[in-house]
Amino acid sequence: MLQFKFDDIVRIASRLGLVNSHGKVWEGIDGRGEYLRTVIHIHAGGRNVPKAIVASQVEALGFLSVEDMYDFLNNKKRNR
Repeated sequence: MLQFKFDDIVRIASRLGLVNSHGKVWEGIDGRGEYLRTVIHIHAGGRNVPKAIVASQVEALGFLSVEDMYDFLNNKKRNR
């Protein structure tokens, strides 16, 4: 099972071009021109993200699957 920490979700959002606009809300236009908006609890930092929240982040950030998002996190040269 792939495990994400809240810090990982913040790094993914930053790589996609999202910015922290209102506390927990991250939004922006990604490289494909798609508007993305998600909520990330940045105060949780190094804590593991529950499966249900990972699934909602996959959908909100426009990834095909959890594995796709994990590959994006670990492959710094990869574009979404």
